[in-house]
Amino acid sequence: MSTETHMEFKPAPLKDRMTVYIGALVVIIVSWLYILGMGWHMNTLPFINNPTAMNMDMDMDKKPMDMDMDKKPMDMDMDKKPMDMDMDKKPMDMDMD
Repeated sequence: MSTETHMEFKPAPLKDRMTVYIGALVVIIVSWLYILGMGWHMNTLPFINNPTAMNMDMDMDKKPMDMDMDKKPMDMDMDKKPMDMDMDKKPMDMDMD
């Protein structure tokens, strides 16, 4: 019994190949347009000079930092006794009888 099979492949018709090529091209173009559209929407396109986008050049003389150092930080009540975390207590019974 011979397991060797002889298959001869013929190229697909031009119409079918062109359908695949055009479909792949459409997917690539739509994905790039989506990426560019998101970049336009978020103002993050690197090749467009957009003055309304986030500017990392902060002038320190323009806007003073309003951080009062004499203000007391949040009171976390650290002087109070912490919760009792006794591990030898029996855990809650979770049975739903």
